[in-house]
Amino acid sequence: MMEPIFIYHIKANVLLVLFAIFYIWQFRKETFFNLNRWFLIGAFVFSLTIPLLKISSGIAESAGLHLNEFTFSDFLEGSFSNTDSIQTKPEPVFVTTKLIKAIYLVGVILLSARLLLFFLKLIRLIKKGKIRREKQVLFVESSEFVQPFSFMNIIFYSPEFISRKNSGSVIMHELVHVKQIHSFDLLFAELLSIFFWYNPFVYILRKAVRVNHEFLADSQVIKNGSDRLEYLQLLSGSSATGSGFNLVHYFKTSPLKARVLMILKKPSQPVQILKYLFLLPVLAFLISAFGIHENTPVFVRELSVQNSIPGNEITFTVPLATAKISSGYGYRIHPVKKVKMMHSGVDLVAKTGTPVLSACDGVVRLTEFSPETYGNYIIIDHANGFSTLYAQLSKVNVKAGEEIKQGEIIGEAGASGLSTGPHLHFEMKKDGKNVNPVDYLQFSE
Repeated sequence: MMEPIFIYHIKANVLLVLFAIFYIWQFRKETFFNLNRWFLIGAFVFSLTIPLLKISSGIAESAGLHLNEFTFSDFLEGSFSNTDSIQTKPEPVFVTTKLIKAIYLVGVILLSARLLLFFLKLIRLIKKGKIRREKQVLFVESSEFVQPFSFMNIIFYSPEFISRKNSGSVIMHELVHVKQIHSFDLLFAELLSIFFWYNPFVYILRKAVRVNHEFLADSQVIKNGSDRLEYLQLLSGSSATGSGFNLVHYFKTSPLKARVLMILKKPSQPVQILKYLFLLPVLAFLISAFGIHENTPVFVRELSVQNSIPGNEITFTVPLATAKISSGYGYRIHPVKKVKMMHSGVDLVAKTGTPVLSACDGVVRLTEFSPETYGNYIIIDHANGFSTLYAQLSKVNVKAGEEIKQGEIIGEAGASGLSTGPHLHFEMKKDGKNVNPVDYLQFSE
């Protein structure tokens, strides 16, 4: 079983990896700095949101067919492949899950504390410095550092720096960061790196955001009239000591070589912009692949299976090629709670990957995943008010609305929900009530 939060993290991190690779492969060397900025921010936004998007698909529903509603009852506590093998001590998987969560939270807390410390240091610098305002920009003079830097609408500089030649170009550079609100990008990337601190690709994207900001500022300063050669000399001069903050923009920040090469680089050909249009189908594919697939009721064509067969001639076959019951239908002593509870189906012994067969002709009403209970499961509606449920599947081969023939392979057995081992959990309902599958099928016990 895998908890939804783990599924979300897996999907989000896979998306972060894909976006990082795509950026390095296609866009990193292009001079479309503004497009690159929005791509990088979009990479973070879509990685966060796509795994939460719900994608609806149709559930077969016909006016003439009674839809039996399956409830989980005692199965909320799990289904078991062999009641004799259950131990009352906690499963190792739960201990491991708690340990993973604890390690993750420790990382989040430590990195959050570091972010808080950054803001406290910044506030201290502002309080101790000399402040002057020019329009919407605050200038803070402080002797605690040499290299100027900016954060939000604040530019920090030292008295020693302001007396230097070409200091105006540096201030102009920092003003670009302020006016284009680059700090919001960095802060957003920093928050994502806290949330996904264990993924190295989040740091690659965060660094790409920072470097692209420098490309934007460098190109804007030169467009504003600064001499390209003098600016390059200023940029390639000896590096000064900064304040050690990670969320600010320094004028002389690494990689200096990449910034110099980008300044000297010829602008990308306009036709290269077409590569960004390719992102639209890519995004559509990612939403389809990583979104949450839900089944919503829709009306479909009349079933080829008759809603009523005279004389109750409908027959059911065993959903496995060979089947042996490990836990039967009816009241039983719950193996974990040690109390008498209803078991509304039968558990059939099966190895992972064993083909699961449809017990009768019908239409697939629902395919769903419930990690806390049935795992992957299928509900099929049949004639004469019957419905069957097949749970704990490792693989589902059908989709909602699909017409199924008796004996057709619909999935594979497994242990995808709360279970101690691979098996098939099988339930039957008739006219809204649970029935014992043994009364309709021949099993070997």
